[in-house]
Formats: sequence, structure tokens, C-alpha cells
Amino acid sequence: MKKNLLILLAVLFFFPVALRSQPMKYEDINEGRDFWFGIPLVNRAADEAVKGEVPIALFISSKVNTRATVEIPEIGFISQKNISANHITMVVLSDAVMMKLSEVIGNYGIHITADDPVSASVFMSYRWSGEAFRLIPTEVLGKEYITLNLYQDKTDRYLPCQILIVATEDSTNIKYTPTAVTEKVAKGKVDSVTLNKGQTFLILAKINPGLTQDNWTDLTGTYIKSNKPIAVISGHTKGAFPKYQFSFLGKAGNFMRNVMLEMPLPLSLLGTRYMSVPIKYIDRFRGQTENDKGDLIRFVAAYDTTYIYQLRTDAQDSTDFMQISPRLNRGEFHDIVNQEDIALYKASKPVLVGQYGKAWLNQTVTPGTEKKEDNPQNPSRTGQGMLMTLSPMNQWTSHAAFHSAEGMDGFVAITFEAKNLKKLKIDGKKIFNLKRGLSPWHKQHTARAFLE
Repeated sequence: MKKNLLILLAVLFFFPVALRSQPMKYEDINEGRDFWFGIPLVNRAADEAVKGEVPIALFISSKVNTRATVEIPEIGFISQKNISANHITMVVLSDAVMMKLSEVIGNYGIHITADDPVSASVFMSYRWSGEAFRLIPTEVLGKEYITLNLYQDKTDRYLPCQILIVATEDSTNIKYTPTAVTEKVAKGKVDSVTLNKGQTFLILAKINPGLTQDNWTDLTGTYIKSNKPIAVISGHTKGAFPKYQFSFLGKAGNFMRNVMLEMPLPLSLLGTRYMSVPIKYIDRFRGQTENDKGDLIRFVAAYDTTYIYQLRTDAQDSTDFMQISPRLNRGEFHDIVNQEDIALYKASKPVLVGQYGKAWLNQTVTPGTEKKEDNPQNPSRTGQGMLMTLSPMNQWTSHAAFHSAEGMDGFVAITFEAKNLKKLKIDGKKIFNLKRGLSPWHKQHTARAFLE
């Protein structure tokens, strides 16, 4: 369950929370005593300063009072923190451990250990680049993954998508089959690397100047397999959907693009039923360019012969699904390009599902003409996108802590089974008033609420 941060010009913090009612295979896939991860590449502009107090931070929370230790062995970093129950504790990280070189082994793995189960997420914040992604505990990491990415983009330079792999044990043998050409491997060819505990391996799509904003440069669906559990983070170094121009009034379009990152679940934890809730934005402009309405929902097949279905909007009950995709084989994906309302989906086999928040450009604003602008390249009502993975309904959680960083607007979206409405609590208090009621077909199956 994510979730996520979106750095915009009208900045927004978004944390979709999914609450479950049925027992899970694990205590909670979001909580653990041990985590391994790394910091992928933020392809920010040369003059792009930190936004806020720190460029990268780690947010840690727990249901109980406990203690956590964060270590970066390569640089000798260690930080011990006391974690108060149901509160967010921040650990400041340096972007000196950010991976930058493609398909070269690094030693920048970051390790969290805790006395009791904790949840953790990474927060990254620069002037025009920011994201947050949740961390998956080491104990539920897997050996097989597929990824979510996006096509190559461009501003004053070319911007590729990326994948970061972190080993949790020594002698970890990893094979990867990229769906686009990387800097060292051809599309569809299998390559391998052996990592020791805490080592990192970044994969960047190869820059092809003639294929900017073309799916041929998209690593989505890349298959990764290892002999021991690994952590995988995938997304983009800095891109945007829909396809915006590379510059705006002579200025590089960095402010219309964002780093996109998520930690996808391993194949063993993917599911066949998902639900999406529209992302709420402040002052988002629509109708300015093609496909700038709603959200992009992407379904990536983990297995051959997979079909995607969506509950009909005019459904009379919760079983009335219609097929929306062709046959998909492993690594192939199907997009709903403009999803504007809540929706329920199912797949014939487990799939990975990503929800892409869209960037937008206010064409009516001329840079430098608004009194409140802090930079003429940064129109105050232009926004950047984001990426988050949806949790399959069989992996919905029963607890979440969320935090909106200083100076950011925020809201929470909760998905839950209608029968559990009376059980929902925020800060120990039950929820009684929903700003939006239940749609007819969700009353029978699944409901949603917006807390603003």
C-alpha cells in the first residue's frame, strides 16, 4: 500500500490507504523489522536546488514505541532513532548515495533494522523534482519482478527511465530481460549480474534521440529473476505523461516533468483484483493538450495469456465485468489513458498495476507575469506527475500512518469494503461523515471515502 508523494508547483501530498477485512498471508506486507533499499537517479536540472529543508528523507512509523537503526555501510552512515507509536520519525539522508551510472555495481544499499515492526517510505524533494515511495520489508521481498516505467523524455537533455536493484544477501545472482534497449543490453536479451549484500545495480534505458516519447524506449515489463530475495525500485529519472513539449517560452520544460519511483511487489504478492481512486489535485488544468484528463492506469502482465477486465459503469452488481485488454503475455501492458472516476478491475492472472498522476500545463499563464511566482521558469499553476503502484485487494492493509511534509497540501483516499465502514478510524476516532457517498454498485462490494 502506498503511499506517495507528489511535488507540484501547487504542491500536493497524496496517500491512498487501503484497509482490509480478511486475513493476509503475512502479518502486513508494509511492516517489518528489516528493510533494504537504495536511492535511484533524480535527473534534476543543474540549477535545481533542494526544496525544503532536506533533499532526501526517510519516514519511519510504528504501531508501538520502538527503536530503529538506519545504516549506509559504504559511507559509514549510522543513525539510531526512537520511534513513538503512531507518529512519523524522519531520518535525513544524503543524495551522495544516489545511483547515477547504468549497469555498474555500486555499494550504496541502505539498511533499516528495528526492534519491532515498522513501516517506512522515502521522500525526495527538489525544486522541480520530487517523489515518495514506500519500502517493502526484507522478509516479504521476492525473487521475481516486473517493472513500471515510462518512455524516454526530454527537456534541455534526454531523460531515460530506470530500474534499481538492491541485494539483501551475498552471492545473489540476478538475470534481467529488458523490454527496451538499455545502455548495455539489447531489447529482449537476457543479461546477468552477481551482487553481494547491500550492493546496488542501476539500469537506465539507452538514449535514442529519434525515439523521444516513444514506447520503444519504455522499460515497463522488464523481467527480473534472482536466486535470493532482492529489492527493486522502478520508474523514471524525470518524465511526464501526457506528452508535453520539451520547452516552454524558450525555457527548458523541467517544471512539467518529475522523477517517478515505486517499489513494485514481487510476483508472489501480485493479485488479480484492484481498485483505483482518482488523484486529487489543486488547480489542475485539463483540456490543454491531448490525454490530460483523469489518470493513466497501466496493467502489466506477469504471466502469459492474461486478460484485463473492468467493472462496467452501469453494472447492476459486482460481477458485471467487461474485457478491456487484448491477450497479454508477460511484460506486455495495457493502458487506460484517461481514467476519470473510481474503478474496479480484475485480471485472469496476477498483474502489476500502476497509477500515473499526470503533469499539466496552464497555457493561460505566461512565466514571470504573476506576482507570487518564485521563478520565471515555474508557472504557479503548472503541475508535475507521479507514479504509484496499486495494492491488490488481497493485500489491503489494516493500518497506515501518513505524513504531509512542511508546506504541502494533503489529502487521504481510503478504499475499503462497505461492510467495514463503521470500523474505520482516524487517530482513534471513527469516521461518520463522508464528503462523497457510495456509488450504487460499490454498496454491494467495495466502497471509498475521501478525507480532505
